[in-house]
Amino acid sequence: MEHYIHQFGYPLIVITMILVGLMGAFPSSKLLYTTCGYLISTGSLSAMTVIFLGALGHSIGNLMQYQLGRYKGEFVFSRWLRISSPQMERFQRAFLQRPIFWLFFGKLVDPIKWVISFIAGTHQTPITVFFPMVLFTSVIWAGVFCYLGYAAGQSIEHFGWIGLLGYLLGIAILFIFTRSMTTKLVDQQLDVTKKRARLKRL
Repeated sequence: MEHYIHQFGYPLIVITMILVGLMGAFPSSKLLYTTCGYLISTGSLSAMTVIFLGALGHSIGNLMQYQLGRYKGEFVFSRWLRISSPQMERFQRAFLQRPIFWLFFGKLVDPIKWVISFIAGTHQTPITVFFPMVLFTSVIWAGVFCYLGYAAGQSIEHFGWIGLLGYLLGIAILFIFTRSMTTKLVDQQLDVTKKRARLKRL
C-alpha cells in the first residue's frame, strides 16, 4: 500500500475512498488511512489534504449508494446486499425514527454501516441533511485513523519496534472497548424501536 501511495499520490486516495464509500468493506479505509498517517509522520503527505480528499471521496461513494437506494432500493437490498426482509425492516423502522443518529453511529457498526446510505436514499432523506452528515463522519473517520498511523510512525522513530508493539497493543484494547460500547448503544436503539413497534400494534 505504501508503495502505491508513493507512486500515485492523492488521486489514488480519492479513487480508493470512492470505492470504499460505494462498495463498503473493500478496499480497507483503515489500512489506507493508517498508511497515509505513517507517511504524514515522515513528511511525505499533508495531513489536511489526506483527510479532506479521503473524506470527500468516501462521501461521493456514499452518495452513489444513496442514489442507488433512492431509485433501486428493493433490488439493491434483495439482489446485491443479500439482506433478509425482517432484518432490513428492522433497520428501516429504526432509521425513520432517528435518522441523524443512524447516519452518525450507523456508519461505525457492522452490518449497518454497509446499508445506511441505501436506507437513507430509499426513504428520501433530504440530501441537504444526508451529504453534510456523511461528510462530517467521514472527516472524523479519516482523522482518527490518520492520527493512529502518524502516532505509529512517531513510535517507531523514537522507540523502535518495541515502542510500536506497545502502542499497537494499547490501540487494540481501546478499539475493542469502543467498538463494544458503540455496538451496545446501537443494539439498545434497535430494541427501543422494536418495542415501540409492538406497542403500536396493541
